[in-house]
Amino acid sequence: MTNLTLRSFACAAILLILIYNFSASLTNYICIPSGITSVPPFLTSSASSTADMANAVDPSTHLRLSLAQTSKSPPTLSLTVTNTHPSAALTFVTWNTPLDDALLPLGLLAITDPATGERLNKDSIKINRMTPPEADAFVSLKPGQTSEEHVVELRNGPLVPLEKVKGGKVQVKVQGQWGDVWVDEEVGPQRWGEKSGKGVKGAFDSGVVEVEV
Repeated sequence: MTNLTLRSFACAAILLILIYNFSASLTNYICIPSGITSVPPFLTSSASSTADMANAVDPSTHLRLSLAQTSKSPPTLSLTVTNTHPSAALTFVTWNTPLDDALLPLGLLAITDPATGERLNKDSIKINRMTPPEADAFVSLKPGQTSEEHVVELRNGPLVPLEKVKGGKVQVKVQGQWGDVWVDEEVGPQRWGEKSGKGVKGAFDSGVVEVEV
């Protein structure tokens, strides 16, 4: 009987030690004391994945710009942007991009006379904008998705002196820099202050397109 009692006490002691050690380990993950900055890996995996994805995105290649003429009278251009990234959704603001309504006066669209090599629209403006942007200025594209068509008309005038063109054709090119492109994040006017300046950046370039005028 004595041996059985001692054995029972020993088993109980071992069981208590195991329970204590398990509880201590569990507490380290569930109850993080104040002042401790480290967190369990499963709590940081989501943030790490987002950061890794952002580092893997290059707007210069993952936002493909397409430019084409859709009409001759008046000369009309169509611009679209396609997200070519295989898995990440990309969000940007249209300001100073190919989808900006002020694309032409901002000087992002260059119009050149191929006969002389002279750029016709030499003047450009700068626009002071009120922040945050309106909700419709934010464009979010899922993988493989293309933006709505952006239409630009080339009308003869002080900004674009088409009367100087003798051969009936001009060369156009859209070129500039993406300001902020956010990866797999929902960004709108409410989060503008928090997210502005924290997106990835890159260049856009349509290449030269010949347009009949």
